[in-house]
Amino acid sequence: DSKNVYELIEILQRNRYQGIFANVSPDSLDLLSLERKLLLNDLSIYRKVHDSLPGKKEKEFVSILMQRYEIEDLKVVLRLWHSKEPVRCEDYVLGEKIKYDIDYEKIVSTETIEEIISLLDKTDYKEPLLAACDKFKSTKSLFFLETSLDIDYYNRLKACIDAFSATDKRV
Repeated sequence: DSKNVYELIEILQRNRYQGIFANVSPDSLDLLSLERKLLLNDLSIYRKVHDSLPGKKEKEFVSILMQRYEIEDLKVVLRLWHSKEPVRCEDYVLGEKIKYDIDYEKIVSTETIEEIISLLDKTDYKEPLLAACDKFKSTKSLFFLETSLDIDYYNRLKACIDAFSATDKRV
């Protein structure tokens, strides 16, 4: 157990995260960069698990789990778009393809939610955004877009789990 961030860094430099924390100094702590590295590490682990699985259902399950990262990136980009502040998306997203090639810079530069939905045409994210579009337009609140993405994600995850055998579900 660590008592502060300095002890935490020392601990993380001596375990499986040592590659991420090897050159980290408490004096020059860049939390955003560390968070990105940790998330990319998580994705790498998911990809290894995905590639080692024998069955289609199991691979689909892990693919959906990985999409959580893509959805979080999309939600961040929606917030950037909504704020209308000039920013570089690469500073806020993982910058790695998970399931779809999403042009986050293009999303941020659009004028309307309909344009964003059009850019996401061949993704799992189009339908939930379409479903929440009217509510967003009437309230100007991203809450409805973000929760629609989350609800769709968990519905797809549940449907995938429901397709597993009783034995697999217990595991």
